[in-house]
Amino acid sequence: MASEHITNGHNLPTSHIFIGETFTLSSSFGFKEKKALQQAIQAGGGSTSYLLNKKISFYITKREEVENDTFNVRKAFQYNICLVSADYVLESISRNNREDPQSYSLEAYRVPEIPSFSFLSDFSQSSFLSISSPLLSLNSEKDQNSNESGDDKAIDKQDVSANSKKEKAKSDEETEIEKKKEQKKKRELEKKEERARRVARLLLEKQERKNAGKLKLQEIATLQKDEAQKIKLIAKEARLAEKQRRRDEYEEKENSTISIIAKN
Repeated sequence: MASEHITNGHNLPTSHIFIGETFTLSSSFGFKEKKALQQAIQAGGGSTSYLLNKKISFYITKREEVENDTFNVRKAFQYNICLVSADYVLESISRNNREDPQSYSLEAYRVPEIPSFSFLSDFSQSSFLSISSPLLSLNSEKDQNSNESGDDKAIDKQDVSANSKKEKAKSDEETEIEKKKEQKKKRELEKKEERARRVARLLLEKQERKNAGKLKLQEIATLQKDEAQKIKLIAKEARLAEKQRRRDEYEEKENSTISIIAKN
């Protein structure tokens, strides 16, 4: 059955099959089961409440609780609230169709408490004086048992009320723990993101320094290249000047020789 496979409610399809309906979940479900059922009900457009009252549409419970006829079961019967299993919610959501609640009803498993009849307690003490001793003793024992039963019921109601408060406090505590866990995860995620941003910033600065170093090297190489070209140009001019000097000396010697020959 679906109730045997209650998991978390993530990725549930959203619908409107439970709009206007309010559910109360039995304390017989564990925290994870409750959370999964709450998410399923919300996915169907419904809402949940911790307390049973006349505004509740369905009381989601288990067969064992109905058979034990607990305080909440009796209260649900008093307010005409439908007692259904978790399958009603889970299968309606999985099929995206609001199933018939009667197919999942647990009301047939309830064994109501047999009321006690203490009609003899209305008589005055003098009425019993005319009754034989065995009968009087029997009636007295019945009255005592009836009173004890009434006291036990009162104690049971107090215990149930105290248990309901404890269950609500426990549920609130579990919810608070889940909130703290979510906050812790959020803080850890923020720290990781901050570390990632810091590393990215350092890598960017390193790359910028590397680029700046490359640019500086390029500038030095350009200057060296310009200096080399200047040196080459100076050397070329020096060679041309030397060549021109030699040419002038040669022409001067040649003219001098021609002049001497002409004089002779």
